[in-house]
Amino acid sequence: MGTTVAAVSAMQAAHDPAFWPDGVERMVHIGETAVLLRISNESDRINLNTASFALMRALLIGIGVERAQANELAAAILDWRTAGVVAGRGEGAGISGGRAWLRAAGRAVPERR
Repeated sequence: MGTTVAAVSAMQAAHDPAFWPDGVERMVHIGETAVLLRISNESDRINLNTASFALMRALLIGIGVERAQANELAAAILDWRTAGVVAGRGEGAGISGGRAWLRAAGRAVPERR
């Protein structure tokens, strides 16, 4: 019974502006229980595990990173997550490529696990 009520409530909420995915916190009551609810649209987020170089570069530039550094950071993220050599980058990729970029940038290099 509880699952059915929740499903019907969810379907009704989909058409109620009070439940749109705008990130605003709202107090709702489920039976006698008050619940603080915030719904956000996950499709507006950028997944660094799947984002393209161009998207990561644009994100970095959009938050104020200089273009040259945005190129390097986006490439380093691709190197870090990729199992092979990334096109246009002469170094190995994956964790070792990320380490190489960190060393070249004079940054701290995390220990291997």
